[in-house]
Amino acid sequence: MADQNITALPVTTAPAESDQFLVVGAAEEKLIDYNKLADAILTKLTSKKYTLDQGSQTLVAAINELNSKMIDGKSYTSLDDIPVQSHGTYVLQEAIRPAPGAATYMGFCYGRATIKVLVLIRPYTREIHVNAYQDSGWKGWKTYS
Repeated sequence: MADQNITALPVTTAPAESDQFLVVGAAEEKLIDYNKLADAILTKLTSKKYTLDQGSQTLVAAINELNSKMIDGKSYTSLDDIPVQSHGTYVLQEAIRPAPGAATYMGFCYGRATIKVLVLIRPYTREIHVNAYQDSGWKGWKTYS
C-alpha cells in the first residue's frame, strides 16, 4: 500500500470509530483516530471567538444568548399586544390562536408604521402561520406546511 495512489483508495461517506486520518504535520506525517479528530474540531469550533454584532463571543455563548432572548414567556390576549419587531415564544389565548389547542409558538413580528407581519412556527410540526396587519386590521391567518 505504500506506493498506492491515494485516488485509488476506497471512498467512505460515514467513517467508523476505528477509522484513522492522515495528518501532514510540519515535521512528519501522523495518524489520528476519527473520534479524536472530531473532538478536536468540536473543541476548536466551540472555543474560538467570532466577531458578532454583540461583540466577540464563542459560538456556544452566542447561541445561548440568542436562546435566552427568544423566550419571553408572555401570554397575549390580542394580536395587537405583541410588540412589533419582537421575537420569542408566544402563548396566544384560545380566541386568537391560528391552530386551536396549540398554545406555544416560536414567533417573529416585523413591521413599521401601520403595517406589520406576524410569523409563527409551531414547535415539532412543519406548520408556519402568517398574519398581516394593514389598514387598521389583521387580515387573518394563512397556514403553510
